[in-house]
Amino acid sequence: MDAWNKAISEIKEGLINSIYRNETAVSQSIVRRIIGLLGWDIDNPAIVYPEYNCGANGRVDYALLDENSRPMVLIEVKALGLIDDGDTEQLVRYAYGTGVPIIVLTDGKEWHFFYAAAGNVPM
Repeated sequence: MDAWNKAISEIKEGLINSIYRNETAVSQSIVRRIIGLLGWDIDNPAIVYPEYNCGANGRVDYALLDENSRPMVLIEVKALGLIDDGDTEQLVRYAYGTGVPIIVLTDGKEWHFFYAAAGNVPM
């Protein structure tokens, strides 16, 4: 079984068995794992920056940075089943404040991708 299939199978099993009990569990055990599988160096905070400061707007759980330390993707993580419209609005403010083109809102089970330049329009 390749790494993707193994990870998805294990995550799915964890979701079924309710092992991801809070936002930190989702962030560390699902989101971080997926970021790594996508090829990002999860052990390098110069690339995968946790708790990224978006200025006066607040902090986002992860920013994926380019080689010039500019954020390219912002990822906001919520506990399983706790995504709401206010979270989307908050993330859009983060994106506009930082100029990031792609934003992601997830609870580990649901993944919402947005192209920030288009406003609140799902990709």
